[in-house]
Amino acid sequence: AAAQAWTGKMRATYGDKIDYVPVAWLARLPEELHSAAAAVIKASYPDVLMDKSGSCAQRYDCKPGQVNAYVVAPDGTILKRIHEPMTDELFGEVAKLVEPFIKK
Repeated sequence: AAAQAWTGKMRATYGDKIDYVPVAWLARLPEELHSAAAAVIKASYPDVLMDKSGSCAQRYDCKPGQVNAYVVAPDGTILKRIHEPMTDELFGEVAKLVEPFIKK
């Protein structure tokens, strides 16, 4: 639900003017559940990347049990790491970071 608050507000505000790359951290599940979990997730979020090994989550220092959101510039620089629920104040900070990169 917390992740949906982030993605919902970002999509409502920016639509397709920015890129979104959702990642499902499957490594925390038993391997025999990966396929079933991936199918359920893909049904609602077809563009999600499946991180079965956990390598993406580890590289980005994701925190288990929390929303892990990142603002990444087009050159790959991480502008902000977010490991907390969305608030209006935090969304405002993210908006300021994203604005210079909005697709015209």
